[in-house]
Parts: sequence; C-alpha cells; structure tokens
Amino acid sequence: MGISAARCQTSHMVGIQVEFVDDAGASEPPRNRAPRLVGARPVSLALAEPALWIAAAVLSVFATFQTIFTYRFTGDSITSRGGYDAWGHALDAQLNTDHGPRYAVLLWLCATLFALLAAALLGGGFSAGRAGRWTQARAGAIGLAVVGLLAGVLAGVALGVESSFSVYRGLAKTLNDTHGGVELLIGGCIWFGLASLACALGAVLVHAWSGKRTHLREREDRYSQATGEG
Repeated sequence: MGISAARCQTSHMVGIQVEFVDDAGASEPPRNRAPRLVGARPVSLALAEPALWIAAAVLSVFATFQTIFTYRFTGDSITSRGGYDAWGHALDAQLNTDHGPRYAVLLWLCATLFALLAAALLGGGFSAGRAGRWTQARAGAIGLAVVGLLAGVLAGVALGVESSFSVYRGLAKTLNDTHGGVELLIGGCIWFGLASLACALGAVLVHAWSGKRTHLREREDRYSQATGEG
C-alpha cells in the first residue's frame, strides 16, 4: 500500500509546470527629476557679483573724501606745502581762491551706478523669469561701461598729478635754488579709486563666468528634453 500511494502522488505532480518569470529587464516607470530653474545662477555666484559691485561703490565713495596729492616745495627763498583733494579744494591756505578739478562728482556717479547694479542683481539675480534674465544679460555690459568711466576718471587724475608735478618742478628750476626741490605724495583718492576699479573688474569677470556656466546648463537641459531623459 505504501508503494502504490507514493506512485499515485508522483503521477499527480508530473503534470504541474513551474514557470519562473525574470522581471529584471522590465521597464520601470520614468522617475521625474526635480525641475531646475533654467537661467538661475548658483547662490554663491548670485551673491559674489553684487558683493563686488557694493565694494566698488563703497571704495569710490571713500575716494571722494581723500586728497589727490600733496606737495612740499622747499628752497633758499621760499617754502610751501599744499595739495588738492577730490573736490578740487586747495590744501594751502594761500591758495583758497584756487580750485582744481572736481573729480569727486564723477566718482560719486560711478559709485551710484555700481550700487544700482548691485541692487538690480540682488532683486533679480535669483529669479529665472524674464526680469531676472534681462538683468543678468545686461549687467555685464552696463558694468563694463561704468568700469571704463572709472578708469577714465583715474587716468584723468593721474594726468593732473603729473601736470602739477611738472609745474612745481619747473618753478624749482626757475628759482635756481641750490637746496631747492619738490616732494610730491600721491593721496588716497587714487589708491581707493584703484581698489574700486579692481573690485569692479572682478565683478565683470564673475558675471562673464557665471553667464557662461548658465548657458552650458541651458544647453544640457535642452539636450535632456530632446533625448527624453528626466
């Protein structure tokens, strides 16, 4: 009886077919990636550029309160010292009626434009909308124009200092003093102006680099959409 029962169970299991399905190659539903803001810049770059513009504006303002140059003229018969500040005021009490170029007006103009650029970028630099893209696209050109204006102002200041030094040196030769001479010291206006120019140039470079990076990201997004990825 035991043998016949085992044969009966075996006969019932013969007709059973077991099928194993491998679903490793089955297509999975596409995973939706978080959408990226096309045209938006990284936070570090969005903050670095306006920070440099603000620094350039502050340094330009500091330059307006500095002297352009000071001189000391010594001789056997005359001794004089003086100079001019960024507003054209003579530092020598005997030359109160004399007035030099008012470079501070142009420096204040540059500082105002730098501050406006920083405000525009802080307001629209994080946005991927039309206003943000418009600001990002034109900030570089506007900033470069203001940088050119500041460079022109500093070049004018340097030429004015050279001209004044030539006049004082010629006066020293005219007096024929054996112990005469002219000492000329560059004031803080030029140094603060050069520091402002360096910050502004840095902001232009950051803008150009971030714009190139944004363009590459836009191309990557368009390629991903065209190939159906993400």
